[in-house]
Amino acid sequence: MAGVVEWILEQPEGQAPSPEGIVRKSIEITIAEVTLTEIAARIQAEGAAYEQRRAAEQMVRDLAAELAGQATLAPTGATEQEMATAIENGIRDLGKIFGVDS
Repeated sequence: MAGVVEWILEQPEGQAPSPEGIVRKSIEITIAEVTLTEIAARIQAEGAAYEQRRAAEQMVRDLAAELAGQATLAPTGATEQEMATAIENGIRDLGKIFGVDS
């Protein structure tokens, strides 16, 4: 979760992220990191050039952000189950997009 802490620290002074924003960022980073780990071997095996690898990574991160933004969370605060469901569904969906069984 170092990525979440880094993101929080990068926020402009006096503009701390909301609790919901922190939860969504946590979901986003988890989906992206797991998906990237799962597709890394396939990308390497295909002999993708550096630019292609960077483009694939950015695509995964962008899609993970979109999925995290669409996650259904309770207005009173995300539950553990809501977070787990959002992460599991995101990893599954991105795995399908990138041809990896999750």
